[in-house]
Amino acid sequence: MQFDYPCLYDYIKEDFTLIACVQSIFDEIQTESQTASGHVFEDYDAELKSELAFSYYFERAKRPLKVLYFQYCKNAVDWADTDSIKSFFTHLGKVAYSRFGANWESIYKAYFLTAYKPLENYDMEQVRTPLLDTTNTTTRKQETKVETSGKTSVVPFNSTTPTLTGESEGDSTTTEDKTKNEVEGTITERGTDTLTRRGNIGVMSSQRLLTEELELRKLDFVKRVFEDIDKVLLRSYMPGGNPWIL
Repeated sequence: MQFDYPCLYDYIKEDFTLIACVQSIFDEIQTESQTASGHVFEDYDAELKSELAFSYYFERAKRPLKVLYFQYCKNAVDWADTDSIKSFFTHLGKVAYSRFGANWESIYKAYFLTAYKPLENYDMEQVRTPLLDTTNTTTRKQETKVETSGKTSVVPFNSTTPTLTGESEGDSTTTEDKTKNEVEGTITERGTDTLTRRGNIGVMSSQRLLTEELELRKLDFVKRVFEDIDKVLLRSYMPGGNPWIL
């Protein structure tokens, strides 16, 4: 039995003008990402996106299309009109971002935008913002009693014996009114305490942490995006049961 496996190459061949239209996929992904306040391909200029387009096409030009996109290519795209071709690839970019954009953004942020130290597996920050109001009240109750006594005398002229001239005795009491002598004060404490702890807590050796870091750095983000676009556009197998390896 003879099978027909339609692919992009059937329509574009090696026409560089048409291949350049594939860039619309990545233009649209970049636009969708910016609209969502994301970062995918945010630092890619036209030259780099053109490189993506040609790489994607030549790596996948002869892989079979999914039925839906074969129908698009066959019936909806005018392959003599670059605007029609760009519209097709723009649609592909929009669909791909809608399905995989959230994952791309998470991976991009974690991989390219998050600063971390590979030999540390513990990073904790605790922020305490106290707002403490303390009221101190001091009550003074004073009662003072003063007792006084005394005698006054003088020595007359030509005499050695003093003569008493006056005598007094008594007491006095001093009290304070509570309402007028109560002292009240308020102490307010405001501020921020930050406690940061980081490092290797000892569950893994530094050598293992470094090995995992080197393994992580093998990720090819562009390859991941290409493979997700494949899931929208291309079959993952050959019709008829023969396996197709992506």
